[in-house]
Amino acid sequence: MSFVKTKIRYIVLVSSITLSGLVYIFTTLNYSDNLITIRLTQIYAQFAILYLYLAIIASPLFSAFPNLSFRPTYILARRALGVSAFWFAFLHSNIAFFLQLQGFQGLGFLSSKYLIALGLSFFALVVLLVMTLTSIDKIIAKLGNKKWKMIHRTIYLAGITVLIHALMLGTHYSNLYEFIPQITIALVTILLLLEAYRLDKYLTQKITNFTQPKFGITFTLIVALVSITSYFSFAPAGIGPSLGIHAEHQKLAEQALNGSSTTTTNSKIPGLNGDRNKRFTVNLVTTDTKDPLTKNLTFTVSDAANGEPTSIFQIINEKISHLIIVDSTLNYFDHIHPEQNGNTFTISAKFPKENTYRVYIDFQPLGAIEQQFAFTLPIGSNPNNQTASQSIDTNLTKTFGDYLINVTSSSSLTAKELSLGKIALKFEIKSAQTGDPITNLKPYLGSFGHLVMINQKSYEYYHVHPANLTPPSPDQNGGPVVEFLPIGIYGPIKPGTYRIFAQFNHNGNILVGDYTIQVK
Repeated sequence: MSFVKTKIRYIVLVSSITLSGLVYIFTTLNYSDNLITIRLTQIYAQFAILYLYLAIIASPLFSAFPNLSFRPTYILARRALGVSAFWFAFLHSNIAFFLQLQGFQGLGFLSSKYLIALGLSFFALVVLLVMTLTSIDKIIAKLGNKKWKMIHRTIYLAGITVLIHALMLGTHYSNLYEFIPQITIALVTILLLLEAYRLDKYLTQKITNFTQPKFGITFTLIVALVSITSYFSFAPAGIGPSLGIHAEHQKLAEQALNGSSTTTTNSKIPGLNGDRNKRFTVNLVTTDTKDPLTKNLTFTVSDAANGEPTSIFQIINEKISHLIIVDSTLNYFDHIHPEQNGNTFTISAKFPKENTYRVYIDFQPLGAIEQQFAFTLPIGSNPNNQTASQSIDTNLTKTFGDYLINVTSSSSLTAKELSLGKIALKFEIKSAQTGDPITNLKPYLGSFGHLVMINQKSYEYYHVHPANLTPPSPDQNGGPVVEFLPIGIYGPIKPGTYRIFAQFNHNGNILVGDYTIQVK
């Protein structure tokens, strides 16, 4: 035990560096290339907050409980905990800034909200850097104990700015009902209570005739704060504050119906945080392979205003780009993901037979909203160009392999109501053998389901988001009902017959359900 006490700082530092390496190995082995940077920034950020919290809570904890047996060891470890917080914050900020944002060139595309959040995080990183540099014994001796303590009290400023940064940009904090925000609120509450006790204890010692109880006026203020926070955090869903996501959704749809638009959008909706007026061009080049039904597809993206290559993209639904392929009859459906190489997206696509295909690519350049482009692609020496003519499904309960899926809508499908996001499509998934509801769906590309709608006559394409826009955690279960909310953000949904393709992830298998519906 004496060895641990004397070497505790080295143990903490070595373990935190080792932990960061293990996180990197785990992430690279378990996630695709497009997701590695996202997961690394998230996990490193969480460890930075954890180590920072452990460093901050030491003083108030031992002020309230001075006789805890591990107090001497913890106090010795405190400096190393702060340095570990800086280490993880440094990793998080470098990956986020230089890999996700593509460095300083990406700053010009960010909204004021993002710039403020980045400024706060930079301030916190500088504070942690100063604290790290002044954690060396020789520096402490040179500064003197009084100056050193004053410098290290700025850790509270770092803690406050980090928390604000996380609330503004952290993907885990978009919904305060989730596990990580709940744990954060609980830990911050404990810290505030301990700090309240310490402050009242200090006032009792320093101010003459200060006779209020140990938990005095400060405690009263903290209780009020905790009560308000608890109401919004632990209240049942629907009682707490609304983020207004679908209200914003509908506002954008109304603008599209009226032919108007806004220059910029600071949106909570995936794919809509950016300048709606920026335009891009996409050129598709196909090259042959030894297999006549396999083609190498290359999509080249340029800024329509100046012809410059566009090479900085954001992740949408956990991928840098999405490619939907259907045949001319809308019987065949495939959803694949090209890889980025500079301003191009490339992929080798296998087509089932000679035919004329429609391909739809989605991507989001930094500073712009999500872009959708469509191409017609004949495959083979004598491609068939039959039109889609499936009859409308009168029975919307269909069997797909081992699954029984029933589709219902909240009201009759009319183009105007769909365009305004007022009609939801609900997919209920059951076992085809037993009829039991499927309650263990897993996330697929950031949600419990994906839905696209394609007009049989015009081949107009709509990517439909789930009604719940908060991304589930990877181990979270969903089902048996998954709800989607079609909406005409890029333009009104027109009347006609549509083929719809829904995708779900069950036991690692991607289930595709297709239907033919009428929109009046």
